[in-house]
Amino acid sequence: MKGISAIVVTILLVLITISLVGFVFVFFQRSVSEAAGTTTEQQQQLQTQLGKQISIDNAAGTIVTIRHAGTGAINLTNDLSVYVNNVPVACAWGNHDVLLQPGNTATCTLASPCASDSTVKVTAPAAPAEFTCG
Repeated sequence: MKGISAIVVTILLVLITISLVGFVFVFFQRSVSEAAGTTTEQQQQLQTQLGKQISIDNAAGTIVTIRHAGTGAINLTNDLSVYVNNVPVACAWGNHDVLLQPGNTATCTLASPCASDSTVKVTAPAAPAEFTCG
């Protein structure tokens, strides 16, 4: 009888070990999968933001002209903010579509003229652009 109980104990220990190894494997596999998914999502968000780059072509009087230098469409009302000497100002985008496509320009009409040597800054998701009024 002693020989059979040793075999049963050995089989039970092997089964417990296999169960623990399986549990650890599944746990780490899920952790790695979730981390990879989060990284991919963050990379896509960053890529979208970097595709929304602008430059200021001109700023004189009440008119500021921007050019879309990125790869993804920019929502003029939601993605851009306009500042004169670091003070937020209202901007009317005129007869433009809400979405500015890559390579196109848009004209913003300021409520008051931009004084000479004032700095106009337009913030976009990728980076702000600055221009000195002339």
